[in-house]
Order: sequence, then C-alpha cells, then structure tokens
Amino acid sequence: YILCVGRHNGTLDIMLANRKGHHRLQHHSAPIRAVAFTPDGELLISGDDSGFLAVWDMNRHVPSLVHHRVEAHSSWILSVVPLADSRRFVTCGADQKIHVWLVSQMDAPMHSFQSDSTVWTMHANSTRLTTGSENGWLQVYSLET
Repeated sequence: YILCVGRHNGTLDIMLANRKGHHRLQHHSAPIRAVAFTPDGELLISGDDSGFLAVWDMNRHVPSLVHHRVEAHSSWILSVVPLADSRRFVTCGADQKIHVWLVSQMDAPMHSFQSDSTVWTMHANSTRLTTGSENGWLQVYSLET
C-alpha cells in the first residue's frame, strides 16, 4: 500500500503500491481525520470525528475490520501514531486525552494521559511520545511499562 486518505463522508480510500488499483472501505459514519499504517504494513488504523477507532487487517485480499472501539475518545480523533513494534499505537483527541493502545486488547487503553490543551501533533519511538499542543507547548511522555 502506498497511501490512505480519510474522507469527510467516513470513507477510507487506499491506493495500492503497484498503482493498479485501490480499496474503498466504509465503516465510519463521521469524517475521518486520523489514518496510519503500522510500520510492518499489516494494519491500518483510522479514527473519526465521533471518537470511533478502527483497526484494519491489510494482509487480506480485501482489507477487513479486525478491531474497533466505539468511544475511544469523547470527540474528534485528531491523530494516530503506530509504534515501532506494530503492536501498539497512540491516539490523541479533541477531548485533550492521549491514549496508548495495544492492538490485541482494544477494550481499554493501556495508558492514558491528560493534556492541558488539545494535542495536534505527535511523534513516538519505542520509549517516548512527544506531543505539540494548540497552546504551543511540547510535552514528552514515557511509554515504558
């Protein structure tokens, strides 16, 4: 896969690496603001304005939904960042919350952090998460268990 675009109508459009086709996934009911492939390319994670979070299996002929969380955030999911192990990922929402998720356990986040303002951008490695907020602050969080 080369590119995924989240649409205002809740559709995900995925362009194939060979540029000879694409997939259109429809499971969200709100605009999609956050999409990311895991580093191993096996999963696609998407989040929408209703707080719905979805994990898609990209190894199948037609990608399919394998996990979801209806209220991962109480409002818009603004960003999703997969971690290097491709088993964990981080989401941030307009609700000023940051959640660390384990793909195989989507009933609740592994860790949650509360920000003083809305986080708009994130970068993560295996041990640290750095966020940028609307108030201009940069914050660093530990991801070590």
